[in-house]
Amino acid sequence: MSFVAEQLDYENPIEAVHGISKYIDKYNFRRPHDSLGKRTPDEVYFETSEYGLNQIKVS
Repeated sequence: MSFVAEQLDYENPIEAVHGISKYIDKYNFRRPHDSLGKRTPDEVYFETSEYGLNQIKVS
């Protein structure tokens, strides 16, 4: 199953901001990534050092 934005055509800028914000939230906070060891980007970021640059091994 591929991950795509739910809606690509927006009727106005407010609708676009809302839709894009939902996409970013899902991508960064709720969707596990294979390249991050089935963790979400925010999990990896907050597991790392102060700047999110800790050397961790991911598959």
